[in-house]
Amino acid sequence: MSAPHCVFFDIPADQADVTVQVTVSTNEGEEPPFPPDDKPPLPPGDHGDDHVDVHTHADAHADAHAHAQGGSASEPPTMAQPMAQPEPAAGRVRVPVGPRPDLRALPAWGIMVTDPDEADEGGGQQLAFSATVWNAGPSPLVVEGFRRSGTNLMDAYQYFYDRDGSQVAWVHTGTLEYDEREGHTHWHFTDFARYRLLKADKQEAVRSGKEAFCLVPTDAVDLTVKGANWKPLSTGLGSACGDAMSLAIRETLDVGWGDTYTQSLPGQSFDLTDLPNGTYYIEITANPDGRLHERTKASNVSLREVILGGEPGARTVEVPPHEGIDAP
Repeated sequence: MSAPHCVFFDIPADQADVTVQVTVSTNEGEEPPFPPDDKPPLPPGDHGDDHVDVHTHADAHADAHAHAQGGSASEPPTMAQPMAQPEPAAGRVRVPVGPRPDLRALPAWGIMVTDPDEADEGGGQQLAFSATVWNAGPSPLVVEGFRRSGTNLMDAYQYFYDRDGSQVAWVHTGTLEYDEREGHTHWHFTDFARYRLLKADKQEAVRSGKEAFCLVPTDAVDLTVKGANWKPLSTGLGSACGDAMSLAIRETLDVGWGDTYTQSLPGQSFDLTDLPNGTYYIEITANPDGRLHERTKASNVSLREVILGGEPGARTVEVPPHEGIDAP
C-alpha cells in the first residue's frame, strides 16, 4: 500500500522517493561573502531541482521568533504567498483594478541637534529626526526582490491582492540594494522616501542622501482603517530584511502600520554647517518617484516646521506644535 503522503498528493509509487545531493562549505572566521558569479541566483519563482538558500521576509522573522522561543517556526503567513513563477503568458504582469496600498508620510518627529561626534553624515552639527511612512490600505504593500548575479542589487516586484486576499497580479517596480552601513546591514527598497529641509519659502535648502527603506511594519499607526492587520507576522527590523547572503527576499508593510526610521540611524539628518538661523520645514515624501503602485498619492508629503537658532557649534532647534501635537 502506498504511503499516506503519496495517496494524499496523488504521487505515483515510482516517484515516491527522491535523492538530493547537498554540498556544505564553511568560511570559519570570515564574514559571509556575496554569492559568487558562477552561482547566480535563480529568476523569480524558478526554483529548479536544486536547493537555493532563499531568505524571505516571513521566514526570517519566523525563524528568529522560533529560535528565541526554543521551538520551531510554525506560524503561517498573514497573507497569500506570491505565485511560484511570474508568467507573462498568464496575463499576470499588470497593475490590477482593485485594492491597492495607500502610502502616507507622517510629520517628522524626535527632532534634535546632534554634535559632530554623534552625526552620521560628517562635518558639523546635524539636525536629526525620525520619519514614519505608513500604509492606510485597504491592501498590503508586498515587494519581493530577486538578486542579480554577482551584485548587491535585486530586481523588485510588487504583488497585488483582491478583496479576498488572493494574489491576482504582479509588476516589476524598481530595485532593492544592500546597505552595508552600521545600523542597517540589510536590504532596502530604493526610492521609497525622500527627505528635504526646505527654507521658509518652501524652496530646498538641504537634501538627505537617505531614500531607501527596509519595508516592515514597526509601529501601529491606525488599526481602524479598512483592511488593517492587527497581528502582522513581523514587527521589527531585526530579522525581516535579509543579510549579505540573501538571494531573494520578501518585504511587506501591512495595512494600518508604519515603517519608522529613527534619528539614530545613518541618513536621518541634515548638515547645519552652512545654514543660517531661521524657519525651515522638514519635508518627508513617500514614494517620490511613483515606483510603487498605490490607491492615491494625496497624502504622500508631510511638512514639519522647525526654527534654527544659536551659533556654529552650539546650534539650537525649536519645534512648534503641529496640529495640536506639542512634542518635537
